[in-house]
Amino acid sequence: MEEVLKKVLVEEAESMFNVLYENVEQEGKVVTKEFQEGLKVYEKSKEKNKEILLKKIFDGYKSNEKTKKEVEELLNNYKESIYIENGYYIKHYYIQGIKDGMILLANAFKKE
Repeated sequence: MEEVLKKVLVEEAESMFNVLYENVEQEGKVVTKEFQEGLKVYEKSKEKNKEILLKKIFDGYKSNEKTKKEVEELLNNYKESIYIENGYYIKHYYIQGIKDGMILLANAFKKE
């Protein structure tokens, strides 16, 4: 039974888990306000490091405002790509957690 359940959860129900995740995410239950509050420390650290990096770069381009803006935009784009990647990880681990929980539940009720 466990192998059948694993097969269903892994192979045949992937779209169901994606729908479940999308629904929970839209309701704000994946990235909660508490989670966002906890991220503020890391966001401050990233911003501080960004400012230090920009200062070092800008020291070399004191008179070139266009290059300064381009560098800052590139750093912002890089940061955004990291956020998108983190979202992918969150979704993956959330769905895997649901699968693992269902397997544990099935194992708890299976007859020996």
